[in-house]
Amino acid sequence: MCEWGLETAHSSQPAYYYVLQVHMSLSSKTDDSFHGQTIQVAELPPGLNSQCSSALDFLDWVARLVCVGSGGRHEATVHIILPTQDGCIVRADILRQRLATSKSTERVEESVSLDQHMTAFHESQSSSADLLSILSYAAGAILEHQHIQNSPSVNQELEVRLSFPWICQLPCV
Repeated sequence: MCEWGLETAHSSQPAYYYVLQVHMSLSSKTDDSFHGQTIQVAELPPGLNSQCSSALDFLDWVARLVCVGSGGRHEATVHIILPTQDGCIVRADILRQRLATSKSTERVEESVSLDQHMTAFHESQSSSADLLSILSYAAGAILEHQHIQNSPSVNQELEVRLSFPWICQLPCV
């Protein structure tokens, strides 16, 4: 099962990003004969931008972890970061650097390069957009760590660690 939804900012601070949360899980009554078989992925439509392709590759990797139960994992939550303004990222590894010490994140993946122009995602687009359209705005993706108690959520971590203008109007190179 795969569910997704857009998380919007709930604070009085300016919104520098939106979060598309994707949750994947297998039911507890999984047919064991499935494990080890090849997972078939539908052919992607032509014309996907590199951000969408990168985000899809990451979601595909996570889905495979869930399907084969890697490390006892039968569910996963991925947070896709969507910028709220047009421009270039101030640092190619900004997400990885800002979340390096977070206990809530297991893996962070960037979807853009330093000199790549990003288009802002607007909350009003979410009601009419499909998942592929939304992923075309992705700046990066975060795999939430499983079984972490007494630790802030990924969304709480992002509010603290990414609450500044990390996209600039001019190319940053």
